Amino acid sequence: MLVNAIGAAGRTVNYGITQGNGTLSSASALTDASGIATVNLHLAAMTSEVDVSACVSPQNNPCRIFHVFAIQASSLRLEPVAGSLQFVAVGQIFQPVTVRVFESGTGNPVRGVAVNFQVVVERPPDGNPVVSISDTSIGRNPLPVILASSQVTILSDVNGLATIQPTSAGVPGAVVIQGTASAGVASLPFEAQSFGR
Repeated sequence: MLVNAIGAAGRTVNYGITQGNGTLSSASALTDASGIATVNLHLAAMTSEVDVSACVSPQNNPCRIFHVFAIQASSLRLEPVAGSLQFVAVGQIFQPVTVRVFESGTGNPVRGVAVNFQVVVERPPDGNPVVSISDTSIGRNPLPVILASSQVTILSDVNGLATIQPTSAGVPGAVVIQGTASAGVASLPFEAQSFGR
């Protein structure tokens, strides 16, 4: 809640479900120093739109309605935002990898989607260069040795963004990090490589 563009602390905000089924963790909440009041909406199963009103007490004015929609997993899409292809010197820190989850029909960001990041840390092959096209490597060198692997699930935020921080997993020297972000039926590859000694 803002008063003259400044967050108003200690104000009561009343919440209520105006459409659909769900349970609120509380019927009201106090604003913090930034003017933000928070309650949780619990949905056992979502079959239709759920709307929640948030109104400033005591007159319940002004009010704002929040709309919650379910999205089919087959409608989810991913797009790279940052860090999908990186090259750094050994010892430098990789930049975060960020993907955006959106609905294919509208292009709207989707919040609360479980984005699964799978990461494999490999030693880069020596000698002749290897050309990588998607999941295929072309070259005369043997496949690199896998040094570490991990998997983590991150929920997309209000802007549909999910981010991880690639790491060499404590492996010294040059490494290649091959990764995949997936949500629903959509997936995106990413790669980060350190070079030098």
